Amino acid sequence: MFNSIASLFLSKEKKVLLDLAMHIVQSLDTKEERLAAAETVMEALRDGKITTIEWTKIGKSLGVFGKKK
Repeated sequence: MFNSIASLFLSKEKKVLLDLAMHIVQSLDTKEERLAAAETVMEALRDGKITTIEWTKIGKSLGVFGKKK
């Protein structure tokens, strides 16, 4: 529902990014996992660059590498 409403107001590029974000959020089971993943990404983006180690931390928080925390 939200995506269909958003598609009326967003560019195609932003809709694709929103779809990506929604898929990521749906893959996390709990509110705590979602908040931890968001905090991990925001911390990594703080200086405008993401290092290899930070990408690994993001991947772990999303369950891409090893177990989700």
